[in-house]
Amino acid sequence: MRLAAVVLLFAGILAAADNVDETAGAWNGRAWNKMDSAMKVACLRGAYEGDGLCRVIAGAPSGWPASLTFGEIVSALDVFYKEPTNAPIPVVIGALAYVKRKADGASDTELKRFEAELRRRSR
Repeated sequence: MRLAAVVLLFAGILAAADNVDETAGAWNGRAWNKMDSAMKVACLRGAYEGDGLCRVIAGAPSGWPASLTFGEIVSALDVFYKEPTNAPIPVVIGALAYVKRKADGASDTELKRFEAELRRRSR
């Protein structure tokens, strides 16, 4: 019985390691591009709630692009992930930060530099 549990545990670990829809355990652009609109909004709502929780509990600054609606964020992420080299970048801890910087008025040079950094960190 214990052997079966160990085998299942390692099978799960190996399956997770081969999941191309995740980078460091987080959904990435491959997963995003497979989602329908409702799922994308649900993903963002979860991120929004998590952002609020971090602000309340830890006093952390918001990582949310407050000037944009959920629909506008979905559209911005869709554009971001049209670039194939952005596919491994995690949605919430990567691409959403890019969208926030863009909404906050970052220059094209700053955005290109940040995008390149996200690609490097997501290899």
